[in-house]
Amino acid sequence: MIRTLSAAVVVAAASSAASAALVGIELRTDAAWDTAATTAINDLNPGDIGDYTVVRMYAVFDDNTADDVVLSAGHASAGGADLGFGLQNSSAYFYQDPFSGNTSPNSGLFGAGGFAPSAEWDTFVSIGRTSQSPAVNPDTTSTDPSFAFLSEQGGSPAGNQRFVQGGWFNSNPANIQGSPLLNGGTGLYETFLTQLTIRDFGGSVIGGLMLGTTLENNVIEGELTIFTDSDGGATPTTLNFVQVPTPGAAGLLGIAGLAAARRRRG
Repeated sequence: MIRTLSAAVVVAAASSAASAALVGIELRTDAAWDTAATTAINDLNPGDIGDYTVVRMYAVFDDNTADDVVLSAGHASAGGADLGFGLQNSSAYFYQDPFSGNTSPNSGLFGAGGFAPSAEWDTFVSIGRTSQSPAVNPDTTSTDPSFAFLSEQGGSPAGNQRFVQGGWFNSNPANIQGSPLLNGGTGLYETFLTQLTIRDFGGSVIGGLMLGTTLENNVIEGELTIFTDSDGGATPTTLNFVQVPTPGAAGLLGIAGLAAARRRRG
């Protein structure tokens, strides 16, 4: 598996005929991301001491064909407006950067000479972009009218936000933005879907400093539907998940899960 602090693979379980190459989703974090986020966010808010955990979600495929392009994710229908995923832990929340919105941040804000390094660690959704340069490499992702980061499932956007409601989509499916890219460490292909930067107020206080807890204490659960391009049509795969990632268990889950998914297609 990929060398990370913690990761978890959710094996695909289709609600209808799914793209044969979709393995599932992976939740991934990395020590370098966490350190950089903590530094940048705390520099922006000197009084906001603590640690942040950056989680990135990917749709994972075992090959890369025209059918594997991700068209949308989340829940697009009005009937599914209260569906989504988020944190079980009521003391944790998703960091929302004041310089960014719901889709990928402008790399000019945190690149060389950028005035807002914290923008790189915003919580946001996208189909294939962890950042964008609007004039050169724009993000064509749009969000549905029902999309919101909420304080709780079915709640309001006010207060600390820990739930993702609604869907997001590639507004120009003819481009390659939603195509999976090869991850050389696994031999699998993946399309980026969302970044969740977590601050946990349930941490310990040592020497007057509050230390945030790790991702293992922040269960991410819910439901996600991924639509892929299949012969010009949108094919949905719905996944229900409850994840408490740990480094050792993640590797075992990933290996067993990928093997099981391949056997079902055989």
